[in-house]
Amino acid sequence: IAVQSAAAIESAFLYQKGLQEAKEREEAIRKIHDVSTKFVPYEFINSLGKKVLTEVSLGDQVARNVTVLFADIRDFTTLSETMAPEENFMFINGFNARMGPIVRKHHGFINQYLGDGFMAIFPENAQDALRASVDMFRSLEVYNKERKIRQREPISMGVGMQNGELIMGITGDVQRMDAATISDTVNTAARVEGLSKHYGTYILLTQDCIDKLLDPEEFDFRYLGPVQVKGKMQTLELFECINGDPKSLYQHKLNTLPQFRKGMDQYFEKEFAMAALTFQSILKQDIRDRTAKLFLNRSANLITKELDDGWKGVESMRLK
Repeated sequence: IAVQSAAAIESAFLYQKGLQEAKEREEAIRKIHDVSTKFVPYEFINSLGKKVLTEVSLGDQVARNVTVLFADIRDFTTLSETMAPEENFMFINGFNARMGPIVRKHHGFINQYLGDGFMAIFPENAQDALRASVDMFRSLEVYNKERKIRQREPISMGVGMQNGELIMGITGDVQRMDAATISDTVNTAARVEGLSKHYGTYILLTQDCIDKLLDPEEFDFRYLGPVQVKGKMQTLELFECINGDPKSLYQHKLNTLPQFRKGMDQYFEKEFAMAALTFQSILKQDIRDRTAKLFLNRSANLITKELDDGWKGVESMRLK
């Protein structure tokens, strides 16, 4: 009886030990999975028709119609020159920690961090991307108030968006794989973000994004005309969404929206003297309206120039 009891106790002990080891292995696998999804977003894996990262293979790919958003910290080089490397890193982390949750809240995910900004993908619709953009600027306002209390310089940000086809997949080789997005949509979204600096806007998007909005009436826009970026044959129709602007500037742009539309109509009808007067009137009401200033200067420069009959107001950008 004693021998049988000892054997039973030993078996029970080994059984419990086996259960504990299995539980520990399962917990370790779960932790690895949780960590891996922070490097490769679950939404990306799910888009490939997979549930976990271990299911993906080199060459897996899928085509999706998405909205791509690029966000960029303005004058980051100047800001970083005033900070030590560790402070620089903490600054970037603080910025990303605020913006990432906003992207996820609106059904998007950060596909890539770019040092002074990031690229996000919104798989469902452009409405999500635009809502996220406006919320990011609201969060930035709060952050800048906190920075002011700590006697730090305010941060400015620009956002550019494009909607279109995108290839999401796993690229690399058997020793090193990476989640990749390949599409002209990505390149165009990056260019649009760059153009937001030129046009003096906070949020800049294309006609393709406007067409994919579920409820355009939720936002307020100013049409900025066609632009041809370097390396592209087709022009892009650009729109400024003013809802992310600082409240007082937003109110100014909203109040002068009929004037701005009138000025744009005059501009494209080649009535440059009238357009210049209209944009000048808008600028006098708020000198922070950099877009009105841009078109004031354009109109003034075109007054004395002879244009051919085929002129359509397409702005040609030679720089990327």
